[in-house]
Amino acid sequence: YRIYPPKDFEKGARICEHIIAHYNEGWAGGYHFGITYWEIWNEPDNGQMWNGTPEEYYRLYHVAASHLKACFPHLKIGGYASCGFYEILNTAAAAHSGVSSRTGYFIEFFEKFLAHITTEGHEAPLDFFSWHSYAGIRENIASAAYAREMLDKFGFTETESILNEWNP
Repeated sequence: YRIYPPKDFEKGARICEHIIAHYNEGWAGGYHFGITYWEIWNEPDNGQMWNGTPEEYYRLYHVAASHLKACFPHLKIGGYASCGFYEILNTAAAAHSGVSSRTGYFIEFFEKFLAHITTEGHEAPLDFFSWHSYAGIRENIASAAYAREMLDKFGFTETESILNEWNP
């Protein structure tokens, strides 16, 4: 909780490189676990998990994902463990412009993230996009459809959409 962005994103990416090498390649007395999926952060759209600005997270993701994919092209690099898309389920709130609530901010963050990592000079790999939901089955189906629609809209047609935290 309440984590600030690293002061040096490039150094942070190199540290992550060595963490992956430690767990997957035996570097520094490490292991050979063969972990395939590497997620960059958890809920940066949640003020309790990220104390930086959204733009700082988008930049961190760009730097880290690009570096890690270059080092480990066979691994899946992604994230960011979104808090979810509850606002799309509230048609009255979604009908008017602007962010109307905390959950509206989650959508704004997601769409600006996708726009950032597809902007020239900021392109970044996104092998998977992870998100959370504590809603019901119907709501999760709608959220999955929304995530897929947005990923496709921004050209991430091969990116996996993964609901990786939920309440059964």
